Amino acid sequence: MRVNQPIVRHAYLEEYEVAATIAAQCYQQFQNQIAPGLWPVMENWVIETTNLKNGGELLIASSSQCIVGSAVYYPPSSQNNSFFPSDSSYIAALSVIPDERRNGIASAILKACSELAKSDKSAQFCASISSLMTEAIALFLDYGFQRRSKFQRLYGVEYNLYTHEIL
Repeated sequence: MRVNQPIVRHAYLEEYEVAATIAAQCYQQFQNQIAPGLWPVMENWVIETTNLKNGGELLIASSSQCIVGSAVYYPPSSQNNSFFPSDSSYIAALSVIPDERRNGIASAILKACSELAKSDKSAQFCASISSLMTEAIALFLDYGFQRRSKFQRLYGVEYNLYTHEIL
């Protein structure tokens, strides 16, 4: 665990493109594990999601004036998304630069999003996580999320719904 924890905050408009580029680079590790030819589609989803093309709130983690991670938080009923219950909030495109992983950054982002979900009076906090994302699955399970159901296959990979009840 790092000595100086990152600051997690809402991104400034001028940080969106930087965060999107970093997120796409983070997800590139899955390029050779998804269905052939679908990396450009997944990369575009990551970039558009991080640039808030589908709404949401971009949170970034910064350390020493550098963005080291990000995620998009969606409050309840913020988007017509059939994957998540309308009274629930959810997180998407969680990413941490590889050299900064295992330093508590993803946990700090997840905690900030969970606090937003609580303040938004969400019934539950949700995430859709690919079966390829084993480190993310472990993080969410450690945080108290439970695997609920399978989604359709996206990018040739199984995705599952994870939920955390808001207390």
